[in-house]
Amino acid sequence: VAYDSNGQVCMIGADGAGGTCLVDGASPVWAPQGDRLLVERAGAGGSVIWQVSVDGSTAKPLAAGESPSWSPDGARIAFSVRSAPSQHMSIFLMAPEGGSQTLFTTDGRLPAWSADGRLLAFITSGDVIVAVDTAGNVITPVGSGLLFRWSPRGQDVALLDGGRLLVAKVGAAPRQIV
Repeated sequence: VAYDSNGQVCMIGADGAGGTCLVDGASPVWAPQGDRLLVERAGAGGSVIWQVSVDGSTAKPLAAGESPSWSPDGARIAFSVRSAPSQHMSIFLMAPEGGSQTLFTTDGRLPAWSADGRLLAFITSGDVIVAVDTAGNVITPVGSGLLFRWSPRGQDVALLDGGRLLVAKVGAAPRQIV
């Protein structure tokens, strides 16, 4: 289990044994293969995404940004970048090694891949949750809210909208469950 505590990224076994802190940072995200983590670390101009080995022996900066999300196959990383001075958020894609970045959208934050990697969902500046087909860039509104999560199979999205918990299939109207 990876977690952040007092400005450090730490790991502990599922049984509670073997706890250790790896690096300064926050918001650890596991690579699909389980051999690396992405973490956010403070930089001079804002957050920087770093890749860290699970034993902490290697750590390297990848890009300025926040809220990284691995594609299920581990081939791409989606992340948000805040534009100064407007504080507007854009989403970029890059390879796990870093390097060149491809602009995905100029209006989005908190990207998350579907389980099959075919869709990338995110929240727009108007708090609309959308899913985009990464092959054809077909945008499908899912609902509105400030928080969402894909179901394990990637066919449904749970979203929180004003204290209501809703579930939506991509392309269908959300239904309230709580």
